Amino acid sequence: MKVLIVEDENLACERLADLVKQYDEQIEIVGFCDTIKDTVDFFARGGHVDLVFMDIQLADGKSFEIFEKVDLDTPVIFTTTYESYMLKAFKTNSIDYLLKPINYLELKMAIDKFKKLWLKKEQLVTANGEDIHDFSGFDYQKLLLAIGNKDEKYKKRFLVKVGDKFKFVPVENIGCFYAEGKVVYLLEKNNAKRYIVDYTLEELESEYLNPKRFYRINRKFIIHIDDIQEIRNYVNSRLKVFIDTPCKYDLIVSREKVLDFKNWIDN
Repeated sequence: MKVLIVEDENLACERLADLVKQYDEQIEIVGFCDTIKDTVDFFARGGHVDLVFMDIQLADGKSFEIFEKVDLDTPVIFTTTYESYMLKAFKTNSIDYLLKPINYLELKMAIDKFKKLWLKKEQLVTANGEDIHDFSGFDYQKLLLAIGNKDEKYKKRFLVKVGDKFKFVPVENIGCFYAEGKVVYLLEKNNAKRYIVDYTLEELESEYLNPKRFYRINRKFIIHIDDIQEIRNYVNSRLKVFIDTPCKYDLIVSREKVLDFKNWIDN
């Protein structure tokens, strides 16, 4: 069996390749593509594989654009960080998916499912000469429309450095962001560890964080709505916020933001 991996994050790509080989060392990984362009070029040059593992968000756009540029009838297992409410779209459109971070058991189930579908296709005999390897029945455009109604432009995870290694922190595991001088930190919920991020609070607030989930309460802090434990009145008509994640600073909603903060929390 020949496999193509379409993934723009090196760590995720290496892990997926290792898991595939763990499943079956005989599987041939014929290539790695990290952009829409590379993937389109691969198939346009006559590249052929039995199965594609494909990340949805690539460096140059959504991978669904690939299906607009090439006539691809190869089965695809998507890899995704989309929240669970979006995954129904994948089920509905008969496409399998692996939710990041991928674990071996889920990968095994996905490949097993592919093999069963593939064997059924191999056994089909049609009177009109239809290609028995045709997987074009998967409606990728319908899938794109199904998830396109959700706001997808915000980050789903942050890559942070831990010593000489890197790790992903999903946004749902973030208690808050805060600034110390010119350095901005991410505070992780479970272990209250902090990590430097390469963004300003202004960039996080305006471009990368979903405003329904995160709110900038003052010049130094952005908090996650799911981590709020309690809110109390504070001096000078301000509010004091307590979050589940241990934080050494007082989280004070500035006076000019109090009304807007109340509207946000009550939305």
